[in-house]
Amino acid sequence: MVSCWIKLKNLITSFNLFNNESRDRSIIRCQRLSTLFFIIVFITLSINIIIYTWISEKTKAYIVYSPDQSTIENLQSLYPDTLNCPCNQISIPYNKLFNDQIIYHEVNQFF
Repeated sequence: MVSCWIKLKNLITSFNLFNNESRDRSIIRCQRLSTLFFIIVFITLSINIIIYTWISEKTKAYIVYSPDQSTIENLQSLYPDTLNCPCNQISIPYNKLFNDQIIYHEVNQFF
């Protein structure tokens, strides 16, 4: 068990993502510190993104076709800020408002 911890410690201390085959100890030390910093930042940001997506509110849209007045009032009381009513069906059809019968008139020639 102790040897596993020693191997893990050696792996962590010798891990280098930025290895450029240098023999200089200070460069190798900077590379290992940069690797450690990169891994810590990467893990921290990953955890933050996971937590943010887990606790953020999700919006669900429901469509209620042809609701009656009591349903509209109930939904308005439950969701006053988010209720949306796109008026895609008019209450009076156009053929009741407009008469579109074509009447042709005779054209007289005066020449």
